[in-house]
Amino acid sequence: MPIYHQILHIAICDDAEKEINEVRKKFYANVDKFEFAGYAEAEGKHHLILLNKKHLRYDQPFAISTIAHEAFHITNFVMKRVGIKPDVNNDEAQAYLLSWIVEEVYKQYKNK
Repeated sequence: MPIYHQILHIAICDDAEKEINEVRKKFYANVDKFEFAGYAEAEGKHHLILLNKKHLRYDQPFAISTIAHEAFHITNFVMKRVGIKPDVNNDEAQAYLLSWIVEEVYKQYKNK
């Protein structure tokens, strides 16, 4: 995330529950099990979105909404980290960041 000097990590697993040890070697993840479609976490300037393809299908709208859902969490993590308070009357910075994150994750998801 160049403008905010943050790092976005995107992990897309076929079955995150089976790949939990590999995921944990590379990323901080504050969960015991990956029994869900998506996950977002932040530690310092590192931000992770993990998509569990076991619960997602490329052609289902749920996949897109999961990406948006997790991207929203990351948007909030970033804004808090850089000291920007979300403002419902002036949300352009948040909207642009959310769009950028969704696009980056979607590109990876589509190509995996």
